[in-house]
Amino acid sequence: MSVEHANPDLHPTTALVTGATSGIGRAVAKRLAADGMSVVVAGRNARRGAETVKEITTEGGRARFVEADLEDPAGIDRLAAEVGCSASRSGRRYPGTWSRQQARNHAP
Repeated sequence: MSVEHANPDLHPTTALVTGATSGIGRAVAKRLAADGMSVVVAGRNARRGAETVKEITTEGGRARFVEADLEDPAGIDRLAAEVGCSASRSGRRYPGTWSRQQARNHAP
C-alpha cells in the first residue's frame, strides 16, 4: 500500500482481496479502499462480506462482495468470472481437490 492515495479518476484501480470478510483480509480491503481503490471483497460468508462492504462504503469507498470458497475449483471459477479474469489451476494436485494454501496462491 502506498503512502499516496490513488486517483480513481486518472487511474481507476480495482483490488481483489480474498479472505476480506475478517481479520487481516478485512483490514487490507478497508485500507485499499481508503487509498482510493475500488475493492472486490471475496470470502465465504455473505453476512460478513456485506458488513465489510458497508464499512467501506460508509467511509466513502467503493466495494462489492463476491461469495467464493477458494477451496472449491468451482468457487475459484465463479470468482474469476465475477471479476472478469481467468483462473489458473496449475497448482492442482489431484483432479477436483485443492488445499487452502494452493487456492490462495492461485487466486486471480
